[in-house]
Amino acid sequence: MLLLLIACSTSSSSDGRADDTNASEPIDSGIRDPVRDLDPASLPTTTSPCRAPEVVFVKDVIDGDTIKVEGKWGGETIRLIGIDTAEMDWNGNNHECWAAEALEAHEALILEKWVWISFDVECEDDYDRSLAYVHRGVSIEDFTQRALLRNGHAEAYRVNPNTHFHSLFQADESYAKREELGLWGDCR
Repeated sequence: MLLLLIACSTSSSSDGRADDTNASEPIDSGIRDPVRDLDPASLPTTTSPCRAPEVVFVKDVIDGDTIKVEGKWGGETIRLIGIDTAEMDWNGNNHECWAAEALEAHEALILEKWVWISFDVECEDDYDRSLAYVHRGVSIEDFTQRALLRNGHAEAYRVNPNTHFHSLFQADESYAKREELGLWGDCR
């Protein structure tokens, strides 16, 4: 008996991903990212998190301190706790100094990757964005915030009551200032 299999095809974008703009789930390539298998109990934690850690897929990087993710509860916009970056001018090309560089650095770190998000006391800001720490591993060194701060792409930004890691972030900013990295060398 001869079985004939006909494969269905989808259109692809130039980067080889299926062109499905309505997809709510990331495309599973069959390659397992080890970040997805991390034990959330091993992540650096705060004393009173407003919700449990969650593994999510980064669909878009809006700017140096804001991302869009897809997770088990659907999509959400995340504002990274503890940092602030220069603002992009989405209505023109009048970006603040180092905004484009911070966006590019943030994209290089986590765009289209799995990350863990963890929380502090408050889960949302006044703009209905979730507030989270972003991790690519279980070490305190694996915070996305810390990578951006240590390389001079962000400033430490304290907003009560979400301040659990503020002194650590402040130390990272001080290092970048001292070394005149990123915005500290080009924008001050």
